[in-house]
Amino acid sequence: MSYGRRYSLAEKREILRYRETHTYEETSQKFGVSQMTLARWSKRISRWSNRDMTNTPTTPKPIVELPYGVRLDLWSLLQVLKSIDGVNVISLVSDEGKSIASLGTETVNEGKLLAMTAALLSLGERSSREFEQGNLEMMLTKANGGTTLVVGAGEHAVLVMLFDASADLSKLFARDFPLIDKIREVVKTLY
Repeated sequence: MSYGRRYSLAEKREILRYRETHTYEETSQKFGVSQMTLARWSKRISRWSNRDMTNTPTTPKPIVELPYGVRLDLWSLLQVLKSIDGVNVISLVSDEGKSIASLGTETVNEGKLLAMTAALLSLGERSSREFEQGNLEMMLTKANGGTTLVVGAGEHAVLVMLFDASADLSKLFARDFPLIDKIREVVKTLY
């Protein structure tokens, strides 16, 4: 992975053209650019649409086909979850500890987020095993400054959501958790 390297506009265009026909992960590995950087470039490119960038993607390619011709991409699914009251950060993390997709991570150190997620999962799985409670489905930690929710999203991924201190947990579980659960089920089919 490249840290601190500056890419020219022409290099960004070339990388994003490659991204049109490949996944974020494949593009990241080929060019040594993080998936988050690729997402930021795509977002910025949509703002620069009047700068002769007709062949550059402005949105990620659809990955989920729903009835009635509705097509969603992973970023759209995360945006829906990001709209929940109090959500600051949302990240889909692989079982290898790598970020698959994230929103709002500019406010936190993504490396620390991934490390803490791995630590929480390790603790939760050990606790579930020690007390013979079955498979771990969810971890919730609440502090006076906010809440962290880690929910399984298939065999190989988890959904991590960081809430600010204003988040109302009773509303989260009564009103918002069904939405989280539906999106989690969609993500399960992908990972």
